Amino acid sequence: MLRVPIELAKPKMPLALPVHHPDNPARVLLHAGTELTGRAIERLSGQGVREVWITWPGLEFLRDHANPQLDQSHRQMTRTISRVFDRVADDAAVEADYSTLKQSIGAFMEKLMESPRASEFLSEILGAGAPLVRRSGAVCLMSLLMGLKLGGYLVRQRPRLSPRDATNIVNLGVGAMLHDIGMLHVPASAARAYYAHGDESDPAFREHVEIGHRLVSGRVDPTASATVLHHHQRYDGNGFPEIDEDDAIYGPCGRRGETIHVFPRIVAAADLYDRLRFGAEDAPVRPRVDALRAMHDAEHAGRLDPVVLEGLLAVTPPYPVGSVVTLTTGDNAVVTRWTHRDPCRPEVRVIGGLDTPPEDQTVGVTLDLSKRRDVAVARAEGFDVANANFTTSNPVAADAA
Repeated sequence: MLRVPIELAKPKMPLALPVHHPDNPARVLLHAGTELTGRAIERLSGQGVREVWITWPGLEFLRDHANPQLDQSHRQMTRTISRVFDRVADDAAVEADYSTLKQSIGAFMEKLMESPRASEFLSEILGAGAPLVRRSGAVCLMSLLMGLKLGGYLVRQRPRLSPRDATNIVNLGVGAMLHDIGMLHVPASAARAYYAHGDESDPAFREHVEIGHRLVSGRVDPTASATVLHHHQRYDGNGFPEIDEDDAIYGPCGRRGETIHVFPRIVAAADLYDRLRFGAEDAPVRPRVDALRAMHDAEHAGRLDPVVLEGLLAVTPPYPVGSVVTLTTGDNAVVTRWTHRDPCRPEVRVIGGLDTPPEDQTVGVTLDLSKRRDVAVARAEGFDVANANFTTSNPVAADAA
């Protein structure tokens, strides 16, 4: 299978996976096996579909990692949060039923544990639906994947719990899914300014964490409500809200380093990545590799727990498996494998041009870019990314965690 950006899709390409409506994930727009037409591509683009999975010779093995049940569970989780948000948006005083959200996240976790590699096919399955729902679903998925990767770190960060309880991350998922629920009741202008420019100074914007905390406190586990309150805390202590470490009202989190509960530290990393990648609602989507590189810039130095940041890199590839890239040699290639130890140098398989029908394609040579230092990824997702490639500062951090 080949992960093709919608702007590079061509007529007669056969779909390997169904295409779902971004605003209504239960609705299938095109079924697997359908050949694309020019009109269908134009319609999908207009509906906000960003990429499609195409059947491609020599890449059949990638299909083994797809899990329709995980796909369905992920969509159910998203529909649940959409219903919760609709209810809370209509009336801030209403007591929403968050138990259904916890149940859907638990069901998703069971499917994810059965097929962890299938998560690579879910990274942006939410498409361009309601922005807050999309962001919440994306941050939740990324936080859960980090939680699974950082199991040993969770045990050390939660020493009062048994290892089994310390690594139970369902409430991490609940907190991640609800982290921005307070945004339903802040001025839209404050929200737009934050997502467009990352400006956290507006008092109206800052209120969303306390609004959200009031909405969920006492209705979800304390670790989940603390995540809602503290996901804008910074590891260096410069985040918000500015409260005393021992404040009995706001729960177990402080505001600096490891005095911040590990769950909001994880959600903070996922939230920052999503904002850097997607930004404002009308802004072009930023390449994955560029968003990940930006997280290491001086502008964000001190914001994140360094172990959590490496955990993010371990589950969020700059060039996901199945994605099409252009190499510095000028060849098109598809990513077939990657490692977080050298994330911008994946294993790739050279393919012909996308204008060539799949049935006329031949299987090209496989290149391990971690060993071929004379070749690198030059373009991805329609952007020049040659200067965005990076190396990890601590490639074994996630392994040690």
